[in-house]
Amino acid sequence: MNIAVILAGGAGSRMESAVPKQFSYVAGKPVLAYSIETFAAHSLIDEIAIVVPRNYVEEIHAMSVDFGWTKVRQILTGGDERYKSAMAAMAAYASQPEAALIFHDAARPLVSSRIIDDILQALHSYNAVTTAIPTSDTILQAVGEVVTAIPDRQQLRRVQTPQAFRLSVIQDAYTLAAADAHFCTTDECGVVKKYLPHEKIGIVHGDERNFKLTCPQDLLLLEALIKLGK
Repeated sequence: MNIAVILAGGAGSRMESAVPKQFSYVAGKPVLAYSIETFAAHSLIDEIAIVVPRNYVEEIHAMSVDFGWTKVRQILTGGDERYKSAMAAMAAYASQPEAALIFHDAARPLVSSRIIDDILQALHSYNAVTTAIPTSDTILQAVGEVVTAIPDRQQLRRVQTPQAFRLSVIQDAYTLAAADAHFCTTDECGVVKKYLPHEKIGIVHGDERNFKLTCPQDLLLLEALIKLGK
């Protein structure tokens, strides 16, 4: 069972908008619709769960009917932090430990079928997989305003989503994380890497188009790319 989990619980405060970025309309559709429809169209995705703020649950129900999202089987309430949204999805599918959960940021609307193909293929070799792209910039490590190291950029990647896991593996990682009073992470692979260091995490190549909406200008870029694609 391959389950796409669309993480749409964020507030998107940097967008300077009253509406979370994933619910902003671009080229006639809400942002989160684009990635949902890509996963829905993929033949190997069995179902979709969408994790949203509590006050958007009814809106997602309505969208699912309006847009014909027949693969959407779960609409879950997310927490105020990303990991709480991920945990809501894990709890919803707890009875299927060998299912594959494919976590994707709703604010990355241009995920491609090719990336989904590669993620699912990589799950035959790994229990945890992330999407990433090389960095073209030199990255500095610093303390305050002082450079402490300049890592070799050939060994660095910029992380994207989807990130995919066997449910039993990500559950084990989060169980250990819950016992850590200093738990802090930015994504699911970070949890696996820290708490299950023996578990190899595979990497599939992402795409520059698979960018994350962060600031208001990104909505203009998204609209231009959508129109160019059409």
